[in-house]
Amino acid sequence: MLNNQAIYKFIGKIIIFFIVTLLFFNIMFGFVLPKMVLNSKDANIEKWNEFYTRTINTDVLIIGSSTAFRGYNPVIISKKLDKKCHNFSNVGLPFLNYSRLFSDYLLKNKPPEILIVGIDIFGLAHDDTFGGIFWLFPSLTKQSAMLNELTQLEYVKYFKPYGFYQYKNDYFNLLQNPNPRKKEQFGFEPQDLEWRGGDDFKKKSSILNIDSLHLKQSLEVIKKNSAKTKVVIVISPLYINYLESLKNYSEAIDFVKKLCKKNNFELLNLSEHQICNDKKYFYNYTHLNLKGSEIISFYIADNLSIIVEKNIKLKNDSNQN
Repeated sequence: MLNNQAIYKFIGKIIIFFIVTLLFFNIMFGFVLPKMVLNSKDANIEKWNEFYTRTINTDVLIIGSSTAFRGYNPVIISKKLDKKCHNFSNVGLPFLNYSRLFSDYLLKNKPPEILIVGIDIFGLAHDDTFGGIFWLFPSLTKQSAMLNELTQLEYVKYFKPYGFYQYKNDYFNLLQNPNPRKKEQFGFEPQDLEWRGGDDFKKKSSILNIDSLHLKQSLEVIKKNSAKTKVVIVISPLYINYLESLKNYSEAIDFVKKLCKKNNFELLNLSEHQICNDKKYFYNYTHLNLKGSEIISFYIADNLSIIVEKNIKLKNDSNQN
């Protein structure tokens, strides 16, 4: 039998092992890996580090998911309006986080003149997570609304060092193959691809899931923070074969229209644009390619010009009265 001294020695070794393991975990995933990622020169890491650490003060701010990230070109919009424009959309960003991202932007920046909120009509279901959070994660702090408005469980899940451990495979892949910033695109990631969506979508009926409560709440928060900003809701374009398979598409559009009217937001429904009839402008059923993004970006810019001119006229009329 083991004597008491041997038992204490064994327990002591276990405690030392756990302490060393915990120290290694915290040093590796709370300090070393975050530093390596921030110094990786990856375009998306740099984009979100700039968002959270620098003053941007853009005139036109674009927030949305991958359809906006790869579809709405801020360079075209900037040249057309003669205003600074930045695209801070992200892959897999659910609408629950739109208001959080806008709140984070306002921490270091003055309100933009125009806020473009890109809504995917197929992405209106409730979703607390998104695919590209590991790009934002290295720059998030306890003051970030992207963390503060999450539940306590989610906060622990995403906060350092556990968050870095959770996404370690993504970060190690990123360190091996960083995405270089080819040229200044102001947060935009164009996709110079031909159609790769396969054969025409089989017209089987599908139903859009709509989280009406949280969409309403998210837009209300944006409304609260946009007293000096004109908000434009932009519904993303979809290839027609996919669009026609959505049974309750009209119901979803009507709901978004009601929310826009209630909050005095402008609405631009790109799913009605003629570009949706030709797949040569898409690389899959929901995402524009480079050719499509150029056409749509000019279209958005033209409509923003009309909105800006209308607002100027309203202000002038108000001042005269």
